[in-house]
Amino acid sequence: MLLLFGVNPYKQLSLFPEADTVRRKLFQEFHLVARQLDQGPPQNPFVTLRDGELHLKRPDALEVPERIHGLRQTIETRLPRIRIEDLPRDVDKRCGFTQAFRPLPGYESRLENLYPTLLAAITAHATNLGTTTVAQSAEGITLEGLQEVSRCLLENDSVLRLREHSTDTHGYIEDPFGLCYLLGYSFTPRIRDVADQQLYRIDRDAVYP
Repeated sequence: MLLLFGVNPYKQLSLFPEADTVRRKLFQEFHLVARQLDQGPPQNPFVTLRDGELHLKRPDALEVPERIHGLRQTIETRLPRIRIEDLPRDVDKRCGFTQAFRPLPGYESRLENLYPTLLAAITAHATNLGTTTVAQSAEGITLEGLQEVSRCLLENDSVLRLREHSTDTHGYIEDPFGLCYLLGYSFTPRIRDVADQQLYRIDRDAVYP
C-alpha cells in the first residue's frame, strides 16, 4: 500500500523487500557475531564460557568506592525535596526539551493547561505510573487531557530521530528484536540475569568456531 503512494519503507530503512534475502542477511550477521562471541571471552574482562554456559568474571554491578557513598549522601541531604510533577518543569527551564514535542498537523488543543498536562503526561510515561495514576494525584490534571496529549504530542515523530530502543529485564523477550529490526531500530535491553540466558543457534549443525 505504501508503495502505491510513492513511499518505499524498505529503501528508507535499508531493508530488502524479499523475505529470503532478509533471512540470509540475518543468518550471515548471526554467524559473524557468534564467531566473535566464541573467540571473545578469553580477552573479555566481564564474561567467560564454561561448559557452553555464560559466566560472569565479576559482579555486573559497578564497584562504588566508599567515599562515593559518603559524597552521595552529602549531596542528597542538601538537595531540596521536589514534587515529581515539578521536576520536568525545572529541567525544561534549563534546556527547553519540551520544544522537541511537536503536535500533529492540524492539531489545536482545547486544553487551558496544555503545558502542565504535557509535563504530567511525560512523567506518567517516563516513570511507568500511567496516566490514570497521575490524573488522580496531580492537581488540575484530567485523564482526558493526559490521553489527548499522549496521543497528539507524544505519539508522533518529533525533531528527535531515535534509532535505539531499550528496556529493563522485564521487557526482554524475543518479539521486540524482530519488530525493532523491521522498524529500523536497534533493540538493546539491559538484562539483569545475563549469565542465566539461553544462547540459541539458527543452524543446529553450525559449530563455533
